Amino acid sequence: MRKLLERIRSVIVLGPADSAYGKMVLAAVTIGIVFVFSASFPVADKTLFAERSTEFLSEQVKFAFLGFGALYVVSHLAPTFLAMASLALFPVGLVAMALCVRSPWAHPVAGCAGWLEIAGRTFQPSEFVKVLYVAVLAWIMSRPGSGRATHGRIWLYTFLSLGLMCVLLAVQKDIGMMFLVVGLTLGMLYIRGMNGWVLAGVSGGMGAVGLLAIATFLPGRWERVIIFLDPHSDPNGAGYHLCQMLATLARGGISGLGLGMSPDKWGGLPAPHTDSIFCVIGAELGLVGAALILLLIFAMAARSFKIAERSGTSLSWLLACGIGALLGLQSLVNVAVATVSMPCTGLTLPFISYGGSSLVSSMIAAGMVLAISRYAAQSKEEGPRCAQF
Repeated sequence: MRKLLERIRSVIVLGPADSAYGKMVLAAVTIGIVFVFSASFPVADKTLFAERSTEFLSEQVKFAFLGFGALYVVSHLAPTFLAMASLALFPVGLVAMALCVRSPWAHPVAGCAGWLEIAGRTFQPSEFVKVLYVAVLAWIMSRPGSGRATHGRIWLYTFLSLGLMCVLLAVQKDIGMMFLVVGLTLGMLYIRGMNGWVLAGVSGGMGAVGLLAIATFLPGRWERVIIFLDPHSDPNGAGYHLCQMLATLARGGISGLGLGMSPDKWGGLPAPHTDSIFCVIGAELGLVGAALILLLIFAMAARSFKIAERSGTSLSWLLACGIGALLGLQSLVNVAVATVSMPCTGLTLPFISYGGSSLVSSMIAAGMVLAISRYAAQSKEEGPRCAQF
């Protein structure tokens, strides 16, 4: 009995969490609920075949409560336990991603085989697997040791994990998530101490191979790259989404049209409550409001790095940095697509876009950061950081 209690005590963390980070998460989720309703009510009972105009609002509120429950539980678990649990769940997540391609539960959306439908509910396994992937990379890169053997082992396991993710995402035709995973991996390698010039060479090589593979095997996705270069060449066809996003943002100007007043969400702007929600924010709050929301998201990422500095262990340090990089990079990609600075990827804006998988997985990730802050407060010690390459 005593051993069991000691085991439980080693898993549960009871120190105070970082209140600033928690308030940022709450603010982001609240903003997301407001704009999910603003972006979805005009078409909820029309093109999206919902039963009522508040359909997506009520669903997002349910997801938010579920997410806060998951965040609360995860935030009280020790970082080491979170990493070991992620190692155990990662293969399960990969199997779930494979089932999205061919199984009785597969539910493809817009040509992307990334969803499962079970008991009438759909969810996207890769949204959860990407969080597990961060913890797996943190565990791989935090292993003790030095010298070429240790570094070689880190490279081997890191790119083996990345390869598994990329193969499954390529089969799913989810190029946006693949781009996020590759960028996250390179970012964590840089945080771990990878030489900047080596990083640039690896990034360039992987980018060239990726573009060649997309052009050869995924012609539909390659069209997105081509139309991105000149969306106005086909404004009513392949370039329609890009042109509409630019037009929606342009209407907002500096101060915006006012909450709920964007006209483009009444059927003109595709996916206004998911992929294009930042365009609705820009139209209704203007450049100033959109910039403030962006500032909030990137303040959360910066706070994750600040928490990492106090973490005390290499594993916690890499995990907090990885979560900060994940949420920051995904937000950057979503905004880049909304401003037509890169081709369409299908990635959501963390905490803000509609979707249970996106919201709950983002809150689980935030819970991991809060767990690290609790662990640091409970242990009250500053340990050594990770060894450099």
